[in-house]
Amino acid sequence: MIRAVNRSKLFLVDIFRKTNALKFYHEFLKTQWLSYEQIKKIQWEKLIKLLHHAYENVPYFYKLFIENDIDPHDIKNINDFRKIPVLTKDIIRENFEDMLSKNIKIFKPYKKSTGGSTGKPLIYFMDRKSRSAQWATLYRLWHIGGWNPGEKIVYLGGTSLFPSLAEFKKGIYAKLNNWLVLSAFHMSDYNMHQWVNDMIKFGAKFMHSYASSAYILANFIKDNNIKDIPMKAVFTTCEPLLPKYRETIENVFSCDVFDFYGANDGGGFAFECDVHKGLHCVSEKSFIEVVKEDGTIVGDGEIGEIVSTDLLNYAMPFIRYKVGDLAMVDSSLCECGRGLP
Repeated sequence: MIRAVNRSKLFLVDIFRKTNALKFYHEFLKTQWLSYEQIKKIQWEKLIKLLHHAYENVPYFYKLFIENDIDPHDIKNINDFRKIPVLTKDIIRENFEDMLSKNIKIFKPYKKSTGGSTGKPLIYFMDRKSRSAQWATLYRLWHIGGWNPGEKIVYLGGTSLFPSLAEFKKGIYAKLNNWLVLSAFHMSDYNMHQWVNDMIKFGAKFMHSYASSAYILANFIKDNNIKDIPMKAVFTTCEPLLPKYRETIENVFSCDVFDFYGANDGGGFAFECDVHKGLHCVSEKSFIEVVKEDGTIVGDGEIGEIVSTDLLNYAMPFIRYKVGDLAMVDSSLCECGRGLP
């Protein structure tokens, strides 16, 4: 009965947030097990549909395609697609109005901003589908760690994890989500003593956190010889999960750590499964390339820059967008059986 009540809260969260995250979540639980070839086919169909939309409805891309003699009807393979020049934050700022779809309102856009970790924050709009899939991606990651919709989670982070809302709205939002929200910017010994008591009382078995914040909290718990805070899983994000972070968090909370990569603006996401040998690209939502400085694609084991295309953001398409992050590719499929690269 408790689980049913908690699950119903997430339906209210979708209403509050104006998303369809639960719908996408149930879809993603199935699509992750499709073969690599099936996933590539679905991904390519979404990509071509997006390109036609951008050409017909987004002034910036119409002009870009004309200037570069690109017709979406002629894009038949990945080499054709890579003729499209990359998109950067500076280009978006300089062409902001022309980046918006002429029929933007039908996509129920939501205004967002990057955290500015790689420079000046970028203002952009996300379509309802893209935003819904973003949350569904997170739900799927949590599910891999043992979470079921509506179960309690400790949420340790800043504004990049928790939306900027009025305080009373934040309280309602956290309660509906069944979250205990802690601020990564106020990790004093005094506060962490109180947090530990709050965590024990709250009784959550999962934590979603900045990687370094989970590490700092784990060290505090260890140094103060505090017991009785076992977790089923800790999910880290927003910064690299260093080996010492993972080891300390796993030892203190007696659970596995699952890492998560997210670039909200470009729509690129990747998550760690229970095999823990890299991160799966969320190909249902994005088309991710990893390129060298000269624009060519990296080989296995080579480091390059992430170029992401959000397959679902029709309000303000991000096509071949240079995120500003680096990654390394492994073309072999994971032992877990998921077809996601």
